[in-house]
Amino acid sequence: MPNIKVKSEDWIKKGIELFSQGGIDALNVEKMAIILNCTKGSFYHHFKSREDYIDQILEYYYKSRKNMLESMGKLYNSPVEKLSRVLIGVFKNPRGLDFEFQVRKLAETNEKAQIHLNNLERERITYVSVLLSDCGVENAQLRAEMIYHYYLGWYQRNKFKILSDQALYEEVSKLSLISGIDLIL
Repeated sequence: MPNIKVKSEDWIKKGIELFSQGGIDALNVEKMAIILNCTKGSFYHHFKSREDYIDQILEYYYKSRKNMLESMGKLYNSPVEKLSRVLIGVFKNPRGLDFEFQVRKLAETNEKAQIHLNNLERERITYVSVLLSDCGVENAQLRAEMIYHYYLGWYQRNKFKILSDQALYEEVSKLSLISGIDLIL
């Protein structure tokens, strides 16, 4: 007998996982109910429709990424240290870009997905741009965009690799050149 005490957050987290792996087609209510050991009724108890569910997944992901950036920034005092930790952190521990790859595909036909993606990217680039400006770097916005685009390409080429300390050092060296700052390892 299925357990129907599945929370909306359980559905959303499972949706993020499945969407990351297989895109929009992976969000099959019946299959997810089996995985979550509940009924389809549980899904419709929490979400008005599949579209509502997708909107809530996008909103949850967006807020979680925004909160993560904000909390990382509070851990360090100097702008160089903040920038170093943020950039090293995303290269050392890349997460979520398969989800974002799928959002890019969805955004071709879904306006809400496009809005969430644009907001997320704008906030990331702005955050790095502000840190670069705080470090006294010229052309901070342009450099932030270059760093972001470099990272997207790097991730696609390296997402299945484990980054060694030497490889991390090499990436930090490249980021130091792009940013115009000697990043702290």
